[in-house]
Amino acid sequence: MVRDKYESYIDEDAILPWLFIRRVNEGGYKINQNQIYSQYKNCVDSDGKNFDTPANVQDMISAFTTRAPWIFHMLKREIFSSSLVLWIMKYGL
Repeated sequence: MVRDKYESYIDEDAILPWLFIRRVNEGGYKINQNQIYSQYKNCVDSDGKNFDTPANVQDMISAFTTRAPWIFHMLKREIFSSSLVLWIMKYGL
């Protein structure tokens, strides 16, 4: 049985994450991960280990949710071009 839960707490004004929680349980394979982002100091605490990050870093949930509306808007307007595909391949969603 697969029971995965991902949560991202995002600053509404800056559209940046402050907390990311990951709970994975896939048939006995488990991951419990907490990431606390310090956007002002450009670092993240991941389960007690600190890492430097680039400015305005995103977690995997906030990265998708903050960019998905733009992608869907472009698709809706049928502006999806090869240059956009190349941009997504280079920079991701």
